[in-house]
Amino acid sequence: MSLPVERATQITYAFANLSSEGQITPGEPAFDLNKATMLPDGRRVQGNYAVLRALKQTHPELKTVISIGGWHHSKHFSDVVANPQLRRVFAQSVLDFTAQYGFDGVELAWHFPGWGGKIGNSQRVEDGQN
Repeated sequence: MSLPVERATQITYAFANLSSEGQITPGEPAFDLNKATMLPDGRRVQGNYAVLRALKQTHPELKTVISIGGWHHSKHFSDVVANPQLRRVFAQSVLDFTAQYGFDGVELAWHFPGWGGKIGNSQRVEDGQN
């Protein structure tokens, strides 16, 4: 499928992972960082993050956002936001991750505060407040 990038203003890429230490990491490194891709102009890049950076080179008005969490990567949100030190680590990690991979912003896709969602996800009654 071909998308008309020149008509897009933002692309949200899903999903990055949140570790128990509050660090943001690529959700699927094999695709995010390592998948070889041939661009329409003949350049080869490694990983979907590189594809997004290349799109921004040819379409400078395009913004990219990394979505953190989702069903499979929300396991540690409750634990991280409940701890002030881990919240600071998380905030710095978001800044570092977006700078390293060229994203313009983040979306928190925490599934689901206060309920946990997937079995094994941490959860607390205070999730919404935290």
